[in-house]
Amino acid sequence: MDAEHVLQALDTAPGGLSEAEAARRLAAHGPNRLLPPAQRGPLLRFLSGAGWAGGAKR
Repeated sequence: MDAEHVLQALDTAPGGLSEAEAARRLAAHGPNRLLPPAQRGPLLRFLSGAGWAGGAKR
């Protein structure tokens, strides 16, 4: 896919979004944010540690 097709698919221009379009998208979709990394629950953390300790005894 060439750059022109990408710009059309994303509905943007080579110089980026206008202030008005950026404000509209922010209102419609919210701010760009990364999701926090997945946390392992206490049971998984325990089993992970128990597996490591069990392997060390061999």
